[in-house]
Amino acid sequence: MLSPDHAKADHQAVCRSANAIRHVFGPQNHWPPTDISFDENLADLRRYLAEFEQRQAFAYCLLTPDGKQYLGCLYLKPIKSRLENDWRKQSFQAQAFLWLSLGDNPLQEEQTLATLQNWLSRHWPLASIARPGRAPD
Repeated sequence: MLSPDHAKADHQAVCRSANAIRHVFGPQNHWPPTDISFDENLADLRRYLAEFEQRQAFAYCLLTPDGKQYLGCLYLKPIKSRLENDWRKQSFQAQAFLWLSLGDNPLQEEQTLATLQNWLSRHWPLASIARPGRAPD
């Protein structure tokens, strides 16, 4: 799970990859700001941990097997919409967002998506997961 324990590595990855990450959560979402501070990022991590513990949403950091390199993040969230009959709420049980850190990252996006899809189907009892900005299941 993504937690404040990952604050330094997460902040470095977010800053290094900010332009690539921006709009992952939707075209109107401008996170992260170009000047995100360590404390702002730490507040985000604390919120993610609270959401995880309350089983509202689930954020995971992707690390190398030895845990030494921070590779990116996966977020599993409920579908939120202000529209009463939003088709996404009827078609999907959750939505998944992924970003990979730029730089010295051994992960390839397509391979990572396939691995995560396999993990999600084996470990999460969800019939269908939306992946905004990516091809449907």
